Amino acid sequence: MIYLWRCSEDYPNRLYGRYNKQRGPNRFLFWEGNDRPKNLGTPEFFFEASSKHLGEWDSLCNDAGLPIVGPRIIQILTEIAPDDVEFLDVQIATRQGELVGYKLLCILNAINGLDHERSEYTLIAETEEIGGFRRLEYVPSCLGDLQLARDAEYLPHILVGEELQERFVTAGIRGVELYLPEEHLG
Repeated sequence: MIYLWRCSEDYPNRLYGRYNKQRGPNRFLFWEGNDRPKNLGTPEFFFEASSKHLGEWDSLCNDAGLPIVGPRIIQILTEIAPDDVEFLDVQIATRQGELVGYKLLCILNAINGLDHERSEYTLIAETEEIGGFRRLEYVPSCLGDLQLARDAEYLPHILVGEELQERFVTAGIRGVELYLPEEHLG
């Protein structure tokens, strides 16, 4: 089965971080996997929360839509999918100073796995790029041996394999919800 990664519904809105767009690189560059330019600089985020409250979560949600992951997720991904990911340093400012131990998760692979015949989507005006979905399905075997990849046709989507999903559930990972594509709306 293929799952999609998103911020969990129980993650409090008050804990969302803000990306410093003025000092950081364009956030979309972090979606480009191995094709990403090197030496982009350190992305900076500010959270209007205490380090203590943020530290209770394994993944920190933010307005840039970039996964910021903590030690437990880093350990799981390093064990299960070391060739699928790269962890970049990130600067996280909180009400109490700097939060350490978290990294920006960069997914290195992008795959074409969308089942075009079973999915319904709209295109961005005057382009061939997908703008949104009314129905979404992926070819069940599209990840192959990968446990984590971006959808090459719709880069905001992070695709997750069944083994990784099971490890997240077993570990009780907080801050990430993995859901089935057919549950996707919009």
